[in-house]
Amino acid sequence: MAELPLPPGLARALLVSPELGCAREMLTVAATLQVHSLWAGGGGERPSAAQAAARSRFAVAEGDSVTALNIVAAFSRQHAPARGAWAAQHWLSARALARAGDVRRQLEARLRAAGLDAACSAGREASVPLRRALTAGLFAHAAVRVSEGGLEGAAYRSLRAPPGGGGGEEQLLYIHPGSVLAGSAPRTVLYVSCQQTSRLYMHDVTVVESGWLPELAPHFYERRGAAEGQRAERRTDS
Repeated sequence: MAELPLPPGLARALLVSPELGCAREMLTVAATLQVHSLWAGGGGERPSAAQAAARSRFAVAEGDSVTALNIVAAFSRQHAPARGAWAAQHWLSARALARAGDVRRQLEARLRAAGLDAACSAGREASVPLRRALTAGLFAHAAVRVSEGGLEGAAYRSLRAPPGGGGGEEQLLYIHPGSVLAGSAPRTVLYVSCQQTSRLYMHDVTVVESGWLPELAPHFYERRGAAEGQRAERRTDS
Protein backbone atom coordinates (compact mmCIF):
# COMPACT_ATOMS: atom_id res chain seq x y z
CA MET A 1 0.00 0.00 0.00
CA ALA A 2 2.86 2.37 0.79
CA GLU A 3 4.15 1.99 -2.78
CA LEU A 4 0.92 3.35 -4.25
CA PRO A 5 0.38 7.14 -4.41
CA LEU A 6 -3.18 6.75 -3.15
CA PRO A 7 -5.06 7.18 0.12
CA PRO A 8 -4.90 3.92 2.12
CA GLY A 9 -8.47 2.87 1.42
CA LEU A 10 -8.10 3.21 -2.35
CA ALA A 11 -4.68 1.55 -2.23
CA ARG A 12 -6.23 -1.43 -0.46
CA ALA A 13 -9.08 -1.57 -2.99
CA LEU A 14 -6.60 -1.57 -5.85
CA LEU A 15 -4.45 -4.30 -4.32
CA VAL A 16 -7.39 -6.68 -3.85
CA SER A 17 -8.84 -5.99 -7.31
CA PRO A 18 -6.72 -8.61 -9.14
CA GLU A 19 -8.02 -11.25 -6.72
CA LEU A 20 -11.57 -10.15 -7.56
CA GLY A 21 -10.83 -10.09 -11.29
CA CYS A 22 -11.40 -6.37 -11.85
CA ALA A 23 -7.97 -4.71 -11.80
CA ARG A 24 -8.53 -2.84 -15.06
CA GLU A 25 -11.77 -1.34 -13.78
CA MET A 26 -10.39 -0.51 -10.34
CA LEU A 27 -7.36 1.20 -11.92
CA THR A 28 -9.71 3.42 -13.89
CA VAL A 29 -11.86 4.32 -10.90
CA ALA A 30 -8.86 4.98 -8.65
CA ALA A 31 -7.37 7.26 -11.31
CA THR A 32 -10.60 9.26 -11.77
CA LEU A 33 -10.70 9.86 -8.01
CA GLN A 34 -7.29 11.57 -8.20
CA VAL A 35 -8.62 14.41 -10.36
CA HIS A 36 -10.92 17.12 -9.05
CA SER A 37 -13.92 16.16 -11.17
CA LEU A 38 -14.65 14.63 -14.56
CA TRP A 39 -17.46 17.12 -15.05
CA ALA A 40 -16.97 20.53 -16.65
CA GLY A 41 -17.05 23.24 -14.01
CA GLY A 42 -15.93 20.86 -11.29
CA GLY A 43 -19.26 19.22 -10.53
CA GLY A 44 -19.30 20.73 -7.06
CA GLU A 45 -22.76 22.28 -7.12
CA ARG A 46 -26.23 21.07 -7.95
CA PRO A 47 -26.13 20.52 -11.75
CA SER A 48 -28.21 22.62 -14.10
CA ALA A 49 -30.96 20.99 -16.14
CA ALA A 50 -28.61 20.70 -19.14
CA GLN A 51 -25.84 19.23 -17.01
CA ALA A 52 -28.23 16.80 -15.33
CA ALA A 53 -29.46 15.62 -18.73
CA ALA A 54 -25.87 15.03 -19.86
CA ARG A 55 -25.03 13.13 -16.68
CA SER A 56 -28.08 10.90 -17.05
CA ARG A 57 -26.54 9.44 -20.21
CA PHE A 58 -23.80 7.85 -18.13
CA ALA A 59 -25.37 7.55 -14.68
CA VAL A 60 -26.17 4.15 -13.23
CA ALA A 61 -27.95 3.11 -10.05
CA GLU A 62 -24.74 1.64 -8.60
CA GLY A 63 -23.35 5.13 -8.07
CA ASP A 64 -20.49 7.44 -8.96
CA SER A 65 -17.72 4.85 -9.32
CA VAL A 66 -19.52 2.77 -11.97
CA THR A 67 -20.66 5.98 -13.65
CA ALA A 68 -17.02 7.13 -13.87
CA LEU A 69 -16.17 3.80 -15.48
CA ASN A 70 -18.85 4.40 -18.13
CA ILE A 71 -17.59 7.93 -18.79
CA VAL A 72 -13.97 6.86 -19.28
CA ALA A 73 -15.01 3.99 -21.55
CA ALA A 74 -17.08 6.33 -23.74
CA PHE A 75 -14.29 8.94 -23.84
CA SER A 76 -11.74 6.28 -24.86
CA ARG A 77 -13.90 5.17 -27.77
CA GLN A 78 -13.70 8.62 -29.40
CA HIS A 79 -11.02 9.43 -31.96
CA ALA A 80 -8.30 11.45 -30.24
CA PRO A 81 -8.80 14.67 -32.29
CA ALA A 82 -12.52 14.69 -31.48
CA ARG A 83 -12.32 14.00 -27.76
CA GLY A 84 -12.30 17.65 -26.71
CA ALA A 85 -15.46 18.48 -28.63
CA TRP A 86 -17.15 15.28 -27.47
CA ALA A 87 -16.34 16.06 -23.84
CA ALA A 88 -17.66 19.62 -24.13
CA GLN A 89 -20.87 18.35 -25.70
CA HIS A 90 -21.42 16.08 -22.70
CA TRP A 91 -20.44 18.63 -20.03
CA LEU A 92 -17.23 16.74 -19.30
CA SER A 93 -13.69 18.00 -18.77
CA ALA A 94 -11.36 16.66 -21.47
CA ARG A 95 -8.38 17.87 -19.42
CA ALA A 96 -9.50 15.94 -16.33
CA LEU A 97 -10.15 12.81 -18.38
CA ALA A 98 -6.70 13.04 -19.99
CA ARG A 99 -5.11 13.57 -16.58
CA ALA A 100 -6.97 10.53 -15.21
CA GLY A 101 -5.53 8.51 -18.09
CA ASP A 102 -1.99 9.59 -17.13
CA VAL A 103 -2.59 8.67 -13.48
CA ARG A 104 -4.03 5.32 -14.50
CA ARG A 105 -0.90 4.44 -16.46
CA GLN A 106 1.26 5.31 -13.44
CA LEU A 107 -0.86 3.17 -11.13
CA GLU A 108 -0.83 0.28 -13.58
CA ALA A 109 2.97 0.38 -13.68
CA ARG A 110 3.09 0.28 -9.85
CA LEU A 111 0.69 -2.66 -9.77
CA ARG A 112 2.76 -4.60 -12.32
CA ALA A 113 5.95 -3.80 -10.38
CA ALA A 114 4.34 -5.41 -7.34
CA GLY A 115 3.87 -8.60 -9.35
CA LEU A 116 0.08 -8.30 -9.55
CA ASP A 117 -2.14 -8.91 -12.56
CA ALA A 118 -3.07 -5.44 -13.76
CA ALA A 119 -4.79 -6.69 -16.92
CA CYS A 120 -7.60 -8.80 -15.48
CA SER A 121 -11.04 -7.45 -16.27
CA ALA A 122 -14.60 -8.40 -15.43
CA GLY A 123 -15.86 -6.76 -18.62
CA ARG A 124 -19.59 -6.12 -18.75
CA GLU A 125 -20.00 -7.82 -15.37
CA ALA A 126 -17.60 -5.44 -13.61
CA SER A 127 -20.10 -3.66 -11.38
CA VAL A 128 -20.24 -6.21 -8.56
CA PRO A 129 -16.51 -7.09 -8.33
CA LEU A 130 -15.58 -3.41 -8.60
CA ARG A 131 -17.93 -2.44 -5.78
CA ARG A 132 -16.69 -5.38 -3.71
CA ALA A 133 -13.10 -4.17 -4.18
CA LEU A 134 -14.14 -0.70 -3.03
CA THR A 135 -15.85 -2.27 -0.02
CA ALA A 136 -12.64 -4.09 0.91
CA GLY A 137 -10.76 -0.78 0.88
CA LEU A 138 -13.32 1.81 1.99
CA PHE A 139 -15.08 -0.33 4.61
CA ALA A 140 -14.65 2.39 7.25
CA HIS A 141 -16.59 4.79 5.01
CA ALA A 142 -19.85 2.85 5.02
CA ALA A 143 -23.19 4.44 5.86
CA VAL A 144 -26.70 3.05 6.19
CA ARG A 145 -29.94 4.90 5.42
CA VAL A 146 -31.97 5.92 8.47
CA SER A 147 -34.66 7.99 6.73
CA GLU A 148 -35.73 8.64 3.16
CA GLY A 149 -35.90 12.35 3.89
CA GLY A 150 -38.44 13.56 1.33
CA LEU A 151 -37.35 16.76 -0.43
CA GLU A 152 -34.26 17.08 1.78
CA GLY A 153 -32.89 13.77 0.59
CA ALA A 154 -32.21 10.53 2.41
CA ALA A 155 -30.32 10.73 5.72
CA TYR A 156 -27.58 8.24 6.57
CA ARG A 157 -25.77 7.04 9.67
CA SER A 158 -22.07 6.26 9.51
CA LEU A 159 -21.09 2.73 10.56
CA ARG A 160 -17.63 3.90 11.52
CA ALA A 161 -18.49 4.33 15.22
CA PRO A 162 -20.39 1.76 17.28
CA PRO A 163 -24.03 2.60 18.08
CA GLY A 164 -24.27 4.77 21.17
CA GLY A 165 -20.59 5.73 20.99
CA GLY A 166 -19.11 9.21 20.83
CA GLY A 167 -21.08 10.70 23.72
CA GLY A 168 -22.90 13.27 21.58
CA GLU A 169 -25.76 13.62 19.16
CA GLU A 170 -25.17 11.61 16.04
CA GLN A 171 -24.49 13.71 12.95
CA LEU A 172 -26.37 12.56 9.88
CA LEU A 173 -24.81 12.29 6.43
CA TYR A 174 -26.39 13.12 3.08
CA ILE A 175 -25.55 12.33 -0.54
CA HIS A 176 -24.05 15.39 -2.21
CA PRO A 177 -26.26 17.04 -4.88
CA GLY A 178 -23.45 16.56 -7.42
CA SER A 179 -23.59 12.77 -7.06
CA VAL A 180 -25.49 10.71 -9.62
CA LEU A 181 -27.25 9.18 -6.60
CA ALA A 182 -28.69 12.53 -5.46
CA GLY A 183 -32.43 12.16 -5.09
CA SER A 184 -32.24 8.40 -4.59
CA ALA A 185 -32.14 6.49 -1.32
CA PRO A 186 -30.07 3.28 -1.55
CA ARG A 187 -29.91 1.28 1.68
CA THR A 188 -26.13 1.02 2.17
CA VAL A 189 -23.42 3.15 0.57
CA LEU A 190 -19.70 3.83 0.65
CA TYR A 191 -18.25 7.30 0.25
CA VAL A 192 -14.73 8.47 -0.55
CA SER A 193 -14.89 11.71 1.45
CA CYS A 194 -17.25 13.93 3.45
CA GLN A 195 -17.50 17.70 3.47
CA GLN A 196 -19.35 19.93 5.91
CA THR A 197 -21.26 22.78 4.30
CA SER A 198 -24.94 23.34 5.07
CA ARG A 199 -24.91 19.69 6.14
CA LEU A 200 -22.44 16.81 6.12
CA TYR A 201 -22.28 15.66 2.51
CA MET A 202 -20.86 12.38 1.18
CA HIS A 203 -18.85 12.63 -2.05
CA ASP A 204 -18.16 9.91 -4.64
CA VAL A 205 -20.85 7.57 -3.39
CA THR A 206 -21.21 3.91 -4.35
CA VAL A 207 -24.06 1.52 -3.56
CA VAL A 208 -22.98 -1.70 -1.81
CA GLU A 209 -24.59 -4.69 -0.12
CA SER A 210 -24.46 -4.61 3.67
CA GLY A 211 -23.51 -8.30 3.71
CA TRP A 212 -20.25 -7.49 1.95
CA LEU A 213 -18.99 -5.55 4.99
CA PRO A 214 -18.52 -8.46 7.44
CA GLU A 215 -17.38 -10.67 4.56
CA LEU A 216 -14.68 -8.33 3.23
CA ALA A 217 -13.77 -6.54 6.47
CA PRO A 218 -14.38 -9.13 9.22
CA HIS A 219 -11.86 -7.37 11.48
CA PHE A 220 -14.10 -4.29 11.47
CA TYR A 221 -17.67 -5.59 11.12
CA GLU A 222 -19.74 -8.49 12.30
CA ARG A 223 -23.20 -9.67 11.27
CA ARG A 224 -25.88 -9.15 13.90
CA GLY A 225 -29.61 -9.72 14.17
CA ALA A 226 -32.01 -12.47 13.32
CA ALA A 227 -31.72 -14.38 10.06
CA GLU A 228 -34.40 -12.10 8.66
CA GLY A 229 -33.21 -8.53 8.42
CA GLN A 230 -29.58 -9.16 9.30
CA ARG A 231 -27.37 -6.10 9.39
CA ALA A 232 -23.71 -5.25 9.60
CA GLU A 233 -22.43 -3.41 12.66
CA ARG A 234 -18.96 -2.30 13.60
CA ARG A 235 -17.24 -4.71 15.95
CA THR A 236 -16.85 -3.37 19.48
CA ASP A 237 -14.14 -5.81 20.57
CA SER A 238 -11.25 -4.25 18.60
